Amino acid sequence: MHNKSSCQLSIIVTAHNLQDEIVKCLESIKQLVHGVADKCEVLMIDDASSDRTPHIMKAFSNDNAGFEYLRTEYGNIGKVRRYALSKARGDYITFVDGDDFVPLFSLKETFNFFDDKKPDILLSKLHEVWKVSDQVTSSLLRTPTALSRNEAIKRFLIHKQFKAHLWGKYFNSRLFKSFEFPEMACYEDSMAFPYLLADSENLYYTDTVLYNYVRREGSLSNELDSVKLNAMADVILAMNRVFGESFRNLTACHAIDLLHKYKDRLAEGKRHQLSQMVEGLSTLSFLLDFSVRTSFKRKFLAYKKDGTA
Repeated sequence: MHNKSSCQLSIIVTAHNLQDEIVKCLESIKQLVHGVADKCEVLMIDDASSDRTPHIMKAFSNDNAGFEYLRTEYGNIGKVRRYALSKARGDYITFVDGDDFVPLFSLKETFNFFDDKKPDILLSKLHEVWKVSDQVTSSLLRTPTALSRNEAIKRFLIHKQFKAHLWGKYFNSRLFKSFEFPEMACYEDSMAFPYLLADSENLYYTDTVLYNYVRREGSLSNELDSVKLNAMADVILAMNRVFGESFRNLTACHAIDLLHKYKDRLAEGKRHQLSQMVEGLSTLSFLLDFSVRTSFKRKFLAYKKDGTA
């Protein structure tokens, strides 16, 4: 963090060639911070865009106090996020992808909650937008409920209410002061989130929709090549190290799933490490674990039988 005077919230917006989507994103943030803009900063990071994205973001910065335009040439989202974090001065930090948008909800109430409970992370319900009718334009902030770290890790590994995406979450900035954000070109959030979660003591969850994650064909997350698949393997291996033995069964479900779908496309070293994780499981413990879905138990038994998850 740099030494400028702090504010209550830093909103980090990242964009690369999003001229058709970025206006909706920024307008939604402008609407969200209305009334508390003096307590917020919006860092708009344009990473090597070659379309009209820079022009749009610069104009938005000129017309709206608190919106700051920054240009990078990394071509790497992990490096972009690390750079943005070095500029952020908020007590809390949230992330917005430039092709998504946020609904209107009360940031004033959210700030009151931060002052009262001082959460390390406020987690919110995962909300995916596949069509226009899925969009949530406004939300009533429901009182967040406290989660133990173990319960939060369990819910994360099950992937039911929230996943590793950094958006839709509000992080106490202290979490990033001792954490080197991974400079990965993809799945940087999946690599970072387990460490942030494990370093948190005071966690809260709300089923209020605080973010619209717009699903599009051809997006980075939809196209899987060998680089991305091996990055996914690295993430799973990191989760295993961070969460340890207590969550081995649930972490191994991710290894089983990746091996089941993409075993032949993984690098030999990654495949071997994931296989070792699965082979090291206690069969009885895994099969009797009520947190593990039946489908994973079937895949596990198939793997034990013939080495194919």
